[in-house]
Amino acid sequence: KDYAPGGDHGFNPTPVFETSSCLSKNRYDYIFNHRLSDKHFQTYDSTNGWIRASMKAVKKIRRNAHKVDLPILLFQAELDTLVNPKRQVRFANHSKNTKLIFMPGSKHEIFNALTSTRIDYYTQLFLFLDEQFS
Repeated sequence: KDYAPGGDHGFNPTPVFETSSCLSKNRYDYIFNHRLSDKHFQTYDSTNGWIRASMKAVKKIRRNAHKVDLPILLFQAELDTLVNPKRQVRFANHSKNTKLIFMPGSKHEIFNALTSTRIDYYTQLFLFLDEQFS
């Protein structure tokens, strides 16, 4: 349950939009106000347990990507500082049915990007789901 070294160590009740993973100030403020009102949403940093579980999962994914044949839609944010884009590409290239979509100008939270990016994101997402379930 301890926080991983190098982080802010928990929820900070002072908003800091500039260094967030969000590009829309209005959406950042909206979500941040929800975080303030409900302690269940007051997360920020990774715990040692989350890091350990994540590393185990990544190792398993790397070893088994070639076995993955179900349809996957994977979005890659150009300005993401939390996810390694090379590993996303490697997974997409080794799995059998992954569509990798590059989102220019977006940070990690593509769903909290600017309106034009969000429209593109949800359009592609719903088209993919329609293809899978029609």
